[in-house]
Amino acid sequence: MGALGQLGGDAVVLKLTPLVRQWPGESQHQRAVFGLECLRTIGSDTALMALNGIAQKLKFKGLKEKAQAMMQAIAELRGMSREELADRIVPDCGLDERGGRTFDFGPRQFQFVLGPEMKPLIKDAAGKVRPDLPSPNQSDDRTKAEAEVAEWKLLKKTLKEVLKIQAERLEEAMITGRRWTPEEFDSLLVKHPLMVNLVRQLVFASYEDGRVASSFRVTEDQTLADENDDEVALPGSGLIGVVHPAHLSEAAKSAWGQVMSDYEIIPPFQQLGRAICHPEPADLEEEEITRFRGPKMPGITVYGMLEKNHWLRDTPADGGGFMQHSKYFPSADVTAFIAYTGMSISYYEEPQEIEYVYFVRGHEKPEMWGDHAHRVKIKDVDPVVLSEVLRLVHALLSKAE
Repeated sequence: MGALGQLGGDAVVLKLTPLVRQWPGESQHQRAVFGLECLRTIGSDTALMALNGIAQKLKFKGLKEKAQAMMQAIAELRGMSREELADRIVPDCGLDERGGRTFDFGPRQFQFVLGPEMKPLIKDAAGKVRPDLPSPNQSDDRTKAEAEVAEWKLLKKTLKEVLKIQAERLEEAMITGRRWTPEEFDSLLVKHPLMVNLVRQLVFASYEDGRVASSFRVTEDQTLADENDDEVALPGSGLIGVVHPAHLSEAAKSAWGQVMSDYEIIPPFQQLGRAICHPEPADLEEEEITRFRGPKMPGITVYGMLEKNHWLRDTPADGGGFMQHSKYFPSADVTAFIAYTGMSISYYEEPQEIEYVYFVRGHEKPEMWGDHAHRVKIKDVDPVVLSEVLRLVHALLSKAE
């Protein structure tokens, strides 16, 4: 397998990555770690993106931490943060500067288009959209056509994995308040051959001093347009982010909803229609929310949903027990905690109640039975942070037995 790292390319990455993800569950942890080393040695954008995907989301914590350490080392070597590195290792998948690609059969040409639910599709000269390239016919250049069909199969498989990872990154950017400078937004998102296909499906905002100064979308020709469909210029200052609906007025959300409907744009995740959750009036003066106690959920469900949403488990105590997950929201500079009855790294089946939800100023790292005495009053927590945390709590409660 070591030869794969030295000689392999992106086709190897696509076959190796699913195996690396499943090996720990087959008592093959060391083989999986060796697989991570192979991905790191291949070193292409696709390989590093796959490595980063494992670092972000994997149920096997030991392998996930190994991947995180590798990505951190690569980022430090390049003088970047993990997020900055992730922005710069998105493969272009052979797409052109406008996010498209032509498949040439000789007398016939077909275009790649991104369909609903991020599904790669093919459009012919008559504008008909189909899921795959057609079989070559007698008038086609057979050598060309067969090569293009093989390229399409590889592209389709690559895009399925890449688009999923990048859509999750953009949703996480909206949730945590990740921002880009105008220059970064233009080069890393609008002008990136793959990312432009996703950003065309979302609404962005320019932020000045943490507040929305304007909102806009990226059009088919890679210009910017506001909610009135008027062309606007790229802001010269401030920061740009995927706008959270909590930052838009009802009128703005309605206007944007109409624009997206008119152009039949389906976002890769819930954005404008995302539920906004508010605390109860009785919560506002408190430093923790305790009203979720009572309903019991399977421990494995609680653990799985928190991990899937990029929350970090506290460091287990000597006996392997832990009782909360946390998540840092950099834009608001606050760490949120969801505490539950308690479970063990060796047993996740114990039914769980949500004991309390609380927030601490700054970036608090997971630790063993952390005592976070300086908690923020609920009324002082950023509304986006509150909404996203409460939204997840309600999702957990919906799994109550």
